[in-house]
Amino acid sequence: GLNPEILSGKMYCGRFLEGANYLCASTTFSVPGEYSQVCGRLKGYEHGGTTSFHSYWFQTQLTIDDQYVDGASITYGLPRKHIWTYVSGLQESNYQVDARYSCPCNTDNVYNPPPFVGNDYYCEAGTTEWSHNAFFPDDLLWDGQQCGGDEGPCCTNPNMPWFTKTLNETTNENIELRVCAIDPYPLDDVALQLIEIYIR
Repeated sequence: GLNPEILSGKMYCGRFLEGANYLCASTTFSVPGEYSQVCGRLKGYEHGGTTSFHSYWFQTQLTIDDQYVDGASITYGLPRKHIWTYVSGLQESNYQVDARYSCPCNTDNVYNPPPFVGNDYYCEAGTTEWSHNAFFPDDLLWDGQQCGGDEGPCCTNPNMPWFTKTLNETTNENIELRVCAIDPYPLDDVALQLIEIYIR
């Protein structure tokens, strides 16, 4: 399941796994019946130096079953089928050392999301200047606010942080939420404050 952690005096849930790279923490939501539409929202904050889809771009063989994102992946069924991905970028402006650390929706970023994600994602950074081990509670991710630097194009959807997804099928398969990051905690992580998922 997801792991709890107290940061700046408040309780959050997420990965919070120490000692190894490329790890995810997962929780599964059982569903009461068939559904073909999913909507929901996450509220979360950047911790450390989260790097968007860098792990996917850096390791070309990664799939939806791997740690392809620094952020949260929402899928259903086994084999996993993608619903939505909430991505935490490194910082608001493109990281000049390697643009793969930044949100793909950032201005002038030539890197695209993984094909199994497509346009079904939100990406935002929680700081103007990243730092390993630091917690950034002053900029809520995926809310379409405080989108400075190059990340303005990432914040144009008026529905943020809500997503709505119509599936290609009707299913009764369980929904899984994974929180992933390329480096161990406390170097990188995403601290979730709220998870809401609805089906119909």
